[in-house]
This record gives sequence, C-alpha cells and structure tokens, in this order.
Amino acid sequence: MDGWAHIGKLEGFVRQDSIDIEMSQCLSAVDDCLMKFQLISQMEIHSWQSDFATSAKLDHMEHMEALSEIIIGQEIAGSKLDKVMNMLQDMLAENRQTAQRTHIGISKNLWQLQIKSGELMPKLLKSGEVRRLNEQPIRWTSIIDVYEGIYLETEKVYIKALRVVDANEDSLRVRASNEK
Repeated sequence: MDGWAHIGKLEGFVRQDSIDIEMSQCLSAVDDCLMKFQLISQMEIHSWQSDFATSAKLDHMEHMEALSEIIIGQEIAGSKLDKVMNMLQDMLAENRQTAQRTHIGISKNLWQLQIKSGELMPKLLKSGEVRRLNEQPIRWTSIIDVYEGIYLETEKVYIKALRVVDANEDSLRVRASNEK
C-alpha cells in the first residue's frame, strides 16, 4: 500500500483498478483481524463467566453446608430472625434434591431456631419441611386421608390430605344413584 502513495496522479488514475483491489484486500485483512479479536475476547469473556458461575455455585454449596452444621447458640431477634428463618427455609427447599445430609442439618437448625425463638417460620410449609413417612394412610374417612410424617426431621406429625373427587358426568350419576 505504501507504494501507491508515491505514484503520480496520472499513474494512480491508470492503475485505479489494481489500487482498488489492493485496498479491498487490506480492508478484508483488517476486518479479519478485528473479527479474530472479537471472537477471542468473546471466548475469554465466556470462559470468565463460566468460571464465575462455577465458583458461585461452589460458594453457595459451601455456604449451605456451613449453615447446616452450625449450632444455633445466640439470640436472634426481630427482623433478623425472620430473615435467617426465611433464608434457611429457602435453602431447605432448594437443597432437598441435592444432599440429604445437608438437608437434615438445615432442618434441625431451623427447628432449633423455632424452639428458641417461639416463632413460626415466615412461610408456612414452603417445601421440604414436612416429609411423609409412608405411602399408605394410617387413617381415612370418605373425604380425607391421614398420613404419618416428620416435621423438620425432628417432630412426628400427622398429615391430612383431602381426597380428590372424580367429578365427571358418569361418576356423578353413579354417586347420585348410590345416595338414593
């Protein structure tokens, strides 16, 4: 390209096509270089984001593990208590699928918080607080089944479940004829 800057106007006019081709080639080379730079920087950003996500996940798991192993020993009052119980309850629901040991630890710490504070959880029975111990009901009536369960892996409870009534037209006719 340097060579074209030193030729005269007339020769430049005559060689206009070859100058145009060479300039297009230079422009393509610059575009290719920029594209490579963009691709490399995007790949690095993606790698950093992936590393960050992995680190965040590991930190979260360590945090949950630590919360499942601590012993509630200090008094927590007011809005702090609600926040701690809410956080433990969220972790309890999230952790149910990942690790039974951590789930049990979080459950027991949540139970201790409730006993020491005399407060109920902010969100009653969000998920994972009560576990049914068997598939068969221990008692039943025409509208409910009663199951045995355990609350926060500590306290035995009874779970009442409403029976689902099949309300399609045929079942309603059968029920009506049975009630006559």
